[in-house]
Amino acid sequence: MKHIKLVSIFFLSILLSGCWDSVELDESIMVVGIGVSKQDDEFNITIEALTPSDISPTETAIEGKSTILQAKSKTLFDAAREIIRIAKRRLFFTHAEVWVFHDDLAAEEDMLEFLDILRREQMLRLNSFLFISSEPPENIFMTDFTFSNILSEELISGIEFSEYVSDYPAVRARDFFKRLLSPLRTGYIPSIKTIREDERVLSQLTGSAIFKKGKMVGSLDPRESFGLMWLNNEVRGGNITVDLDDEEAASFKLIRGDMDINTQLNGNNLTVTINVKAEGTLADQNIYVESMNKWVEKFKKKVSQSIEKDIYIALEKLQKDFKTDATLIGMNTYRKQPHQFNQVKDNWDTIFSEATIHINVDTTITNKGLIDSPGFHFQKKEWINPHQ
Repeated sequence: MKHIKLVSIFFLSILLSGCWDSVELDESIMVVGIGVSKQDDEFNITIEALTPSDISPTETAIEGKSTILQAKSKTLFDAAREIIRIAKRRLFFTHAEVWVFHDDLAAEEDMLEFLDILRREQMLRLNSFLFISSEPPENIFMTDFTFSNILSEELISGIEFSEYVSDYPAVRARDFFKRLLSPLRTGYIPSIKTIREDERVLSQLTGSAIFKKGKMVGSLDPRESFGLMWLNNEVRGGNITVDLDDEEAASFKLIRGDMDINTQLNGNNLTVTINVKAEGTLADQNIYVESMNKWVEKFKKKVSQSIEKDIYIALEKLQKDFKTDATLIGMNTYRKQPHQFNQVKDNWDTIFSEATIHINVDTTITNKGLIDSPGFHFQKKEWINPHQ
């Protein structure tokens, strides 16, 4: 009798088990990308969503095509509710990995307060990627595809492979919030726009947007963004092409980059020394040289000068135009001299803009490739005097 009771309890537990709050896939829509702009007092929200047939039952893969839905409302939460009226299904944001904001909105709203829902709502993901666009976000989501039928997936791929470019940042929501909650309250987000290529309209990453006290104050182009990445020790790879003489050019493939900052704050005077180490290989050299070793030393010097110039260009914008410390300089000072920093933190923008900054770059070439010098057809011809 005892065994019969145990078996009965076992089978009853199986019959009663289940997810009380589960929702069938054919009753929901999976949101993968979100775009937000503002007109007058209303927010325009655009979502890229997948139909139920495009979602794997195991939620381990996303396939098929996406659809674009739009709505207007006073708040982001209400706008999401309005989209439910259009989609006639419940929206799920657990797969939303892309947020695109219009730059007018970013300049007007404190992003830390505006994105309160992103930090508060459990369904939204703090590891999603953020972008800034000078065009309405719906233009970005409606561009032509290159390799995927889901634009959000393409944008994420572009960010994940930024290590091969390094002239725009890759910023997740949690990292952006962490910067805005720091004593400096500054940050940056990659910028994006549309371009026309033949008959297609494509999206292109174009640099970075700079934030101060939660609001966007300006933008950096790709070269300035490359300098910004050095100043935040986020350079992982890239290509640097330099001109040695009028007719010579060669490329350096950056494999590893490292930056160290030393700061010294005395009252209102800030002195900064930035030491950069760039390690890479000789990627492209199509000229004949008499001595490869001498040429490499000259080439390394030119690469170091190019990196140094990129950093100074970024600093010029941050110090003079934006008066915004979106670098590791302020945080380094805060960590090493907290008492001195707290005494002047309310005046940090001025201190940073007037800081004396020295940059030292050391370039190392670890490999010259499979050949030591270009082919014989690049060799200089011996000059022969016809009047011997």
